[in-house]
Amino acid sequence: MEPNTNQLSQLFEGLSATGVRTILWDEDDNLLHADPGMLEIYQNEEFNEKFGKVELTEGISWRKWTAQEITLGIIEVPEDLDQESFLNKMEKERQGIKDRRSRELTFKNGVTVLSTDIRLKDGGLFTSFTDITEQKQKNEKLDALSKALDSTDNATFIFDRNGRFVYGNKSFHELQNNRGLPVYEGMTHDEWLRRLVEKGIFTVPEGMTAEEHLANRKAMRDNIDHQYITETGRSDGTWILDTTTRLDDGGFITVVSDITDYKKQATELQRLRTATDLSSVGSMIWDKDDRLIYANRFVKEHNKEVHGVEIEEGITYTDFARSLMDKGALVVPDDTTLDDFLEKQLKNRALVTYQHDGESESQSFERELGDKTFLSSMVRLQDGSLFQTFADITELKKHELELARLNTATDYSSVGTLIWNKDDVLIYFNRSAHQFGLNSFDFEFRLGASYDEVAR
Repeated sequence: MEPNTNQLSQLFEGLSATGVRTILWDEDDNLLHADPGMLEIYQNEEFNEKFGKVELTEGISWRKWTAQEITLGIIEVPEDLDQESFLNKMEKERQGIKDRRSRELTFKNGVTVLSTDIRLKDGGLFTSFTDITEQKQKNEKLDALSKALDSTDNATFIFDRNGRFVYGNKSFHELQNNRGLPVYEGMTHDEWLRRLVEKGIFTVPEGMTAEEHLANRKAMRDNIDHQYITETGRSDGTWILDTTTRLDDGGFITVVSDITDYKKQATELQRLRTATDLSSVGSMIWDKDDRLIYANRFVKEHNKEVHGVEIEEGITYTDFARSLMDKGALVVPDDTTLDDFLEKQLKNRALVTYQHDGESESQSFERELGDKTFLSSMVRLQDGSLFQTFADITELKKHELELARLNTATDYSSVGTLIWNKDDVLIYFNRSAHQFGLNSFDFEFRLGASYDEVAR
């Protein structure tokens, strides 16, 4: 039964209500019917651009209608064609439609429509237009996001609210395929994780069975409110950091980062920290703003036990120095005020700079703290922080003083003294020996001379 005019009118009205705009052309490509809503396609508030009025009256030809769109700037003519050639080309394409043609059309105002032309039995054409601008924009954003995720080294994947796999970026699929364990759409998270554990790719924590580990991971996942972060060791010695976030729809997105280098660095730093803590040389690191970020055990214990000064990370150098002055550990010269002395210390620290050619030199000096003498060394690091060491040279200074006294006494002795090393090289002679050589043999002793040289 053929529909009557009223039924056709209701059909067009129904299509219009769904957002589908329709046009009906006869076998000669003259307009029979046009949805009044067609004019809405030529307007787009988002792009804030509107075109002049397009005439869509019964009987108008397709060619005249299209020429209007070109004149009003709705459709742009390709640079390699003039308007007439462009119309001829499109008209020829329309005449070649035998059954159906679907295509996307983007007008100059940014509106994108899905256009479908259907050839009717009587030779006419039924054309529908569906505005897909919003969908197109979303797809473009999703495509850009997908390309961005594919360009990262971090594996990213999504399991839906029912625990089934729905998405994985390029890095994720490459990783799984290289293991010979491809992940297919619909695979559950439990299946995926179990396979990795059973294949020995993910290690089971010490003291747990594989089943206990899997049950624990499932419980963590099921009970997540917003996000959880976990480190996982692999059997090949690498480490990954899983950051899993619950999505609004109940699914989960996981981003996997390789933290192997970080774990190695952390282990090395811990070894270094342990070694530094056990060292008898004091070590301190101050950030670029002169706040303490590290002090080893020697520094903390020595200052607490000897001077009664508690040292905690975060203290400024100014406060640290003042506390040593208050306790009498750092002695302020009589002719200098405390503030002037402190200002001098700060200026000296500022003189220690980092050289970008890698030739940064350390500044070393002796400092007396209480009854101890320390050799302090400072070097500026690339990030602006200052590395400072303290070596207790109290005993060495005592030996130096004793040697200086012995040297003075020996020098003034009337007994000539010569000291040779194990290779018979002269390493010391006193004043009496020097005078004896000159007066008796017209010979001048020289440090470094061999015994044979002197004997001749």
